[in-house]
Amino acid sequence: MSEMPLSDLPLRVLVLADDRYGANWNIESAAPSIVGALSSFGWKVETASASGTVAPCAWAASRGLKPFATDRRVSEIGDVAAYDALVVLPGQGHEKLLSSVAALELVRRADRAGLAIAAFCRGVRVLARAGILRDRRMTGHADYEDEYRAAGAIYIGYEDKKGKSDAPPPVVDDNLVTSMRSDYFRGWTCDAIRLAAERSRFSRALRAAEPMATARAEHAPEPGRKPRHEPQIERRGETLVFAFPIERGEEEFGLALARSIRDFAGSLSRSRILVLSRAAVDSEALAGLAALGAETLAYDIPAGLPELPFSWLPAAAARAEAEVEGRAGLLAWMAPDSLVLREPSEFLLPPEAALGFRPVHHALIGSRAGSPPDDYWSAIYQACGADPASAFAVVSTVDRSVLRFYPNAGHLAVRPRAGILRAWAENFGCLSSAPSVAATYPRDGRRPVFSHQAFLAATILSRLPRSALRELSFAYNYPLHLHSACPAHLAPRALEDLTVARYDGRAAFPGRAGASGPELPPIGPALSEWLRDVPRITSP
Repeated sequence: MSEMPLSDLPLRVLVLADDRYGANWNIESAAPSIVGALSSFGWKVETASASGTVAPCAWAASRGLKPFATDRRVSEIGDVAAYDALVVLPGQGHEKLLSSVAALELVRRADRAGLAIAAFCRGVRVLARAGILRDRRMTGHADYEDEYRAAGAIYIGYEDKKGKSDAPPPVVDDNLVTSMRSDYFRGWTCDAIRLAAERSRFSRALRAAEPMATARAEHAPEPGRKPRHEPQIERRGETLVFAFPIERGEEEFGLALARSIRDFAGSLSRSRILVLSRAAVDSEALAGLAALGAETLAYDIPAGLPELPFSWLPAAAARAEAEVEGRAGLLAWMAPDSLVLREPSEFLLPPEAALGFRPVHHALIGSRAGSPPDDYWSAIYQACGADPASAFAVVSTVDRSVLRFYPNAGHLAVRPRAGILRAWAENFGCLSSAPSVAATYPRDGRRPVFSHQAFLAATILSRLPRSALRELSFAYNYPLHLHSACPAHLAPRALEDLTVARYDGRAAFPGRAGASGPELPPIGPALSEWLRDVPRITSP
């Protein structure tokens, strides 16, 4: 299905600043500043304040940062819909914005218009005062927790109030991005803002093309009570099932993943866990999985399936999807070499979304955006009935290549009723050996290896519009085995910062004392102790 073209104009972001603004806005350091990161996306960045001029906080001033005149006063901004994102800067105080009727109304108008909304640290208070946090997951400086909760927010806090060492990574709730530790999580927060702003640009363009869009806008409800928020209340109660496959010899991976879900997934830790297996697995492992409340589910590989690497994976995913349809609203399909380290709340998709994904780690065989699809991708698109024009751009996790839509097949959140995983299995089983596709394999030996993943991309594009897809944030499916190759401003500084880690086999499993392997992020004492207790994997 073909999507409507987006404007060629650069995205516009409106940044709200106040006196005592934080140095992370424009400090020169090893990592890009906030303005540097947003500008690097090719965006047009404009600043606004209540008074017209803002001064830095004492720490920023001691590093040479100066007062600056903002581009606009908040009272001068008319059509906020001309922007794609609104961002509140970090700082020691936001008194002028908090007391400005024009500033608070600007935030409300931006939210009603569907802009991406983001705030750093204490800046989240401005969103709370504006009344746009009701029923939304968020984080912010713990000193103001009562203000967030009074605004109806679902607050994600932390225990280390002084050091903030356990503060969560950026919390994403659809188009809302909130974060703590503005220096530490600066790269991740700006990347999350990028995703939210791109989604906002697309969604608003789509709505503008819908019949009666203007009539609906004229009946917009009061701030914080929008119908697009109310379904999120319903989704809090949706049942999520975790599912992953294990092959014989990988039982310890499944045990570790199941344990991590039970111990670290927060409100989702009691979710049903399905373990897909096509062959008999170790009885001791089965007992361990059963003790964790995980169910083992057998599946069959269809007759005549081509002998390609990972050819069994779509069949396993399809079996899991069929098992939970009608019993759960959401399915988290994961590779067994994953660890859940925080509550994966982004798996709780908004009601209009049918699939959440992370892009592939590296470009490899991916189709480069801006160039025509090669013979391999053209054949797969055609076989699956996908329009190449619907393949919007994504950025690979590690090498930051801009590719046509190419999701990692080991990390998906899906609505079972959409039938995506079953359609993937059917397309791959019937079409991966089709002459038009198979003829392209010899030109690159990696094509057969990743054909299951290419068929997943084409299947999704053939069945779902872009508006039904959600890219998960950077803390999901992070590849530990490629940590040393990740850009420094995005690489996690501690394993505990990740929501879901991926280790790609025993060599990169974290916590293997005395074992050689790839460079990994530092691990704190509590998590190190937990990892040492994981059966068998930790042995060199």
